[in-house]
Amino acid sequence: MKDQSVLSAKIGIYQPQDGSGPARLEPFIGEPFLFVKTRSPRWARYVGKDHQLSLLSFRTPDGPVLVFRLRHHDCFYLVACDFGDPEVCRLLDSWRESGGLQIQMVMGKKLVRAIEPARNLAFDEFDRLRDEVKHHDPLNFVRSSIFLREAGLLEQYAMHEANEGPLRIEKQHLTIEVGMLSTEKLTDATIEYFAQFRPDVLDAARQPMTRS
Repeated sequence: MKDQSVLSAKIGIYQPQDGSGPARLEPFIGEPFLFVKTRSPRWARYVGKDHQLSLLSFRTPDGPVLVFRLRHHDCFYLVACDFGDPEVCRLLDSWRESGGLQIQMVMGKKLVRAIEPARNLAFDEFDRLRDEVKHHDPLNFVRSSIFLREAGLLEQYAMHEANEGPLRIEKQHLTIEVGMLSTEKLTDATIEYFAQFRPDVLDAARQPMTRS
């Protein structure tokens, strides 16, 4: 099992560079999309294959966390997001209104685009959780993400899911990548968190590079 925790997911706005693009993506021009950059070369085996995308919520001591979960057989990618982040809210609202979400995913050396229909998604539940966190301190999500990472809960979820059903996959054969959704709010909150609670980390980051 490979576990890599990185900031390798973000939200973009779809605008074809040359003013044109695939006809199936025309309804999504100007709409946000989810971009994920995988790291393991094992993902390249699934280029052109159907993926499984689901939205999950994880409860932490500082509130709920939204998780995008992408799976291709033995490869999992889980992206932790802040329910109260304006960029995340716009992404979910666009998904609900347009009926589909565009995903751009780097798999090996290929950029794969897919449209995920908004079927069977519990938007009412997401709205309730969004309302729950809208008055939370921005640092709550930083603490929640640290909790999930240190407890290994997302990795445990993937291993449990892979062990269910007729096609069980041993953990040593799994690729599990855990990403954080990089947004402006998360960047600001992370800097504030480390300034308050781990100033040593910021001090180390500010040290000028010196030649040996």
